[in-house]
Amino acid sequence: MKIRETEEIGKRLKELRDNLHLSQAYVAEQIGVSRSALVKMENNQRKVSSEELLLLARIYGVTTDYILEGDANLQNEAKHLARSYQELTEADREEIRNIIKFKKRLRKRLDEKDNQ
Repeated sequence: MKIRETEEIGKRLKELRDNLHLSQAYVAEQIGVSRSALVKMENNQRKVSSEELLLLARIYGVTTDYILEGDANLQNEAKHLARSYQELTEADREEIRNIIKFKKRLRKRLDEKDNQ
């Protein structure tokens, strides 16, 4: 693996965690490492073990390949979803927006609970 690709692993780990609004403490606990160890992974100062990689992929809902290599297919999927969204009725779009709002609020509450 090239140095540039290795640097991207930490960046993807941080982006995935941030996108899901998960705290470093929560993710670290879930994979059995200290918060500082997770910070080092996200800053490319510590390698990710294969076991940690599997756990992180499960938590973030992505493949290990995505964490290691990124995924151009993700952009294609986003484009497909956008096209599908445009084909929906306004009522269906509103329902999807409400689901997203609900999921964000739920994630925020879970994060707050984890940080107490």
